[in-house]
Amino acid sequence: MRLLAHDKGRMVRSWYWVDGRFTADGRLAKLLQLKAALTGSSRAMAIVAVAADYRETPDESQATLDQFVADLGPLGPWLASVAP
Repeated sequence: MRLLAHDKGRMVRSWYWVDGRFTADGRLAKLLQLKAALTGSSRAMAIVAVAADYRETPDESQATLDQFVADLGPLGPWLASVAP
């Protein structure tokens, strides 16, 4: 997603973690949430979003976002450990 304001923009990447799975598709996230509720699986879920500003083109922020996400490492185990 791109956000624009005055002389700069912001690139945002977001995804969902539902029932131990990651997806960027909001509809699939809702289906996974429903499945978890019906089957008694973990109903823990999270929305993960990262953003980076750019001046000229969104491509400027791609490397920054790619590196940041890579530096985060695997989020699944951490999210599972803090889920209620």
